[in-house]
Amino acid sequence: MLLPASVFAQGGSTYSFLGIGDRRTGVGAQYDAMAGTAIAVPSPYGINTVNPAMLGFSATTRLQAGYRFNQSYSTSGTASLAQNNGNLDGIVALFAIDTGYGLGVSLGLLPYSRVNYLLSRTIATSVEGQQVYGTSEQQGQGGVSQLQVGTSVRILPSLRMGLQVSGLFGIITYSDKLRLDGVYSEILTNNTLDLRGLLFKGGVYCDVTRSVSVGAILGSGTPASVTTSRSVAGNASGDVFYDSTITTKAESPLPLQTGVGISVKTNSGIVGAEVRTEDFSATTIPNDSRSAYTSSLRGSIAYANFSSENPALPFRERIGWYAGIAAEKLYVTYNGGTLLEYTASGGISFPLGGNAMLDAGIAAGMRQPQDVGSITEYFCRLTVSASIGETWFKPFARD
Repeated sequence: MLLPASVFAQGGSTYSFLGIGDRRTGVGAQYDAMAGTAIAVPSPYGINTVNPAMLGFSATTRLQAGYRFNQSYSTSGTASLAQNNGNLDGIVALFAIDTGYGLGVSLGLLPYSRVNYLLSRTIATSVEGQQVYGTSEQQGQGGVSQLQVGTSVRILPSLRMGLQVSGLFGIITYSDKLRLDGVYSEILTNNTLDLRGLLFKGGVYCDVTRSVSVGAILGSGTPASVTTSRSVAGNASGDVFYDSTITTKAESPLPLQTGVGISVKTNSGIVGAEVRTEDFSATTIPNDSRSAYTSSLRGSIAYANFSSENPALPFRERIGWYAGIAAEKLYVTYNGGTLLEYTASGGISFPLGGNAMLDAGIAAGMRQPQDVGSITEYFCRLTVSASIGETWFKPFARD
């Protein structure tokens, strides 16, 4: 049973110790406010990092940066733990080269996964016939980032296509500090995971009618390079009695990602829905012994009333608002059972002056394991994104 290391601690999701941590499938407060619904929901100024086919919708070249604050509360029986952390939510630039041809190019440094947890458990075991007691303090930090390049083009009046390439890189560190009563006072185990890989993703977006549009994504990658280092050091009364480090290198397949979405334009905004899946079942990246990789499945529905960049409109008409709900089966199992996540979200957008926009989105929900007696996690995530826009590429007359 996992127990709290403290009543309140600097950390993130309890379940980020599984797999490669919490997956971040898209960035930006605007799409976070829509529960991540993005495959077929175009934004007039937001940068869509999920479906590259929609990079050509913005009329201005934009630079976007964000920050994400996470608060979680984990409970199991009578034990509970509150943790919080915050981190940059990526920085991405969108170059609106030609809106007539839907030609846009994006370049960004974005999170792919995050690991941030602090846990503790009590230990009781028998050594040479004697009962030994102690505590195990487990901590995970780091994650995987991606350097992402994307482009889109409109090949028909109602059809857009896009391509995205992401270079993955990152280091994740897992530590376990074991303190035992008696002569062997402390044993520290460090596992470091260094991952490098390349992902490719294609996307399409099609206006079926004047009010109905559909989108789809498909992506995978080359085998990732995985370097794992494991070090163990024992300390008894200040003296090191054991110190060993082992490094191994291997390759692992990266997940296959697919998704489809639909959006319907109304008089006041857009209603969107989508289904996504990522198949991690062939992945061989080291994982916790109580966990296994599987296929994720995520469904969401959202409403968007986008704000306007038109400075001539009254301020109240330039405010946008968003809402969404989502349900997801995560890409890892725990103790043989699936992990389920339920999310409700909402947010607003408003102008800062000129073509600058500020978006704020909040998402709250829970993670519920199927395994009875495991930890139930409640979370609240606040994302704030700011973007500025300018017209770099001047329109010109066409024959």
